Amino acid sequence: MILRGLLAFALAAAPVERDPNAAAGEAAFADGRWDEASAAFAAAHRSTGDPAFLYARAQAERRADRCKLAIDLLEQFIATAPPPQGQAAATQYIAECRARLPAELPPPPPTAIIEPTPPPPSAPRPPPWRRDVLGAALVGGGGVGLVAGAVLLPLAYRAASRADTAGDDRAYGEQFAKARRLEIGGAIALSVGTALIVGGIIRWVTLARRSGRPSIARVR
Repeated sequence: MILRGLLAFALAAAPVERDPNAAAGEAAFADGRWDEASAAFAAAHRSTGDPAFLYARAQAERRADRCKLAIDLLEQFIATAPPPQGQAAATQYIAECRARLPAELPPPPPTAIIEPTPPPPSAPRPPPWRRDVLGAALVGGGGVGLVAGAVLLPLAYRAASRADTAGDDRAYGEQFAKARRLEIGGAIALSVGTALIVGGIIRWVTLARRSGRPSIARVR
């Protein structure tokens, strides 16, 4: 057949006996397994660099009715400056493949530009300071400190009252030391709690001022 003769011509310069991919491609082509033949010829071209395998792969793609890929492969083959006989055969198959391709549809007429509908206004988001986790943590931790201090100081006062009624010096010393520890703990808790609350409030005020200040992009 003419097609087999042209394929043999395209593979004449390739080291078929040295490349198992070329042999596998020829066997698949002879059996009509076009996908396997195309893959084998592509592998042979990658391993040898022989442009004849571009031509051989194009024949497999053409027989598989993939004319666009076949045309691209044949044009690559022609770009390698093959002998006149190979160039003429590739040009002929390009013309045949282009005739088999469906005619391109004309571009659709221009349509009127429809302005996109603006999205509905979303619900206003809460100000940034209300979404600030760190500020909430500072104020919450400060509240816990104030509560702890408010509990420890009365306990310290009660322990000091018990020390005055102690029966001996040892009991007095223990109650006094307990009252002192409670007093120190309560004072520390109140101080830390106050500092945390003040820090959280300052942070919220700063965020509120920043959210109300116009950004550089808005000013421009």
